[in-house]
Amino acid sequence: MDQRLLLSPDGGTTTQSSTTAPFFVYTANNANDVAYATTYSWAGTGSGYLFKIGDVFGSSGSPTIVWSIPIDAVPSTPVYDLVSNRVFFTDSNGRIDYLIDNGSTPTVVYGAIVAQNATSENPVTIDSTNQMVYACFNSNGSNSIVVQAPTSLAWTTTVPVGAPGTFYTGPYGPEFNHAWYTGSGTPVMYVAGTGTGALPTLYSFGFNGSGALNPTDISSALLATGSGDASPLTEFYNALLLKDYLFVGVTDHCVATAGGGTAGCVLSLDITNGFPTINASSPALAAPGGTTGIVVDNDSSLAEASSIYYATKTGVTLVKATQSGLN
Repeated sequence: MDQRLLLSPDGGTTTQSSTTAPFFVYTANNANDVAYATTYSWAGTGSGYLFKIGDVFGSSGSPTIVWSIPIDAVPSTPVYDLVSNRVFFTDSNGRIDYLIDNGSTPTVVYGAIVAQNATSENPVTIDSTNQMVYACFNSNGSNSIVVQAPTSLAWTTTVPVGAPGTFYTGPYGPEFNHAWYTGSGTPVMYVAGTGTGALPTLYSFGFNGSGALNPTDISSALLATGSGDASPLTEFYNALLLKDYLFVGVTDHCVATAGGGTAGCVLSLDITNGFPTINASSPALAAPGGTTGIVVDNDSSLAEASSIYYATKTGVTLVKATQSGLN
């Protein structure tokens, strides 16, 4: 049965917009699962609310608002970390914020401003194992950036990933290699940044012994030869092929002209042995207007079974392509 819930702190007197995705905290065979969602208004200097929603999968009733907390800026999609019991989000003031869900009246902890000129409110990426938070902003006045912080927000490390820009809201988030996910080998973070002159560019960064990003351990290569935007990155380790893949789309000026053409495309990059070679001959497929986020399907040995799925932004066409050659 379809259920709807009005996201308003006062039953509808206060109305706001919401184009962000809810974050569901799902536990198998638990009817008491919850979700977190944000709303926003650009009136004045911008504001919003963070909601906790109860009974989201329960069979005995309708979803209900457990609590609603005002935010003094426009918030991003929330992300919950089970280890720290904190809900994290970025905001329109260029901060990483959180609240601890410890009762009916949690308090928001606002982080330091790390991107004063940002117009992006991209969701954070949380490393629960090492209790680290990552956030991307399209501008801090000098660069587009990726910020690493512990879940306590006690300190931040900022790495630049290209020129600042407000036309696009990317980079949309970091991705990591197979070694980072497994804890075996050399961990690497990848980001599709803005490069020089708003040219989509792939960056990679290493880590020091304590798990902090190393801004000097950097590699980069162009994803496009002209201005454009890059999609969110998607990593997948194909255990059958023993290949670590990184998938990304660009909206225009694809650098891999042999397979992707000179406009929007999607690229399949092999990061198994480190930073990939990216040139005109890299595996690519034309994607008019670029791609949405990219979803991976399986590492099967069956024909056409190890695939990726995405939609093109122009024509809104759903595409299925193989991981290795994008056939």
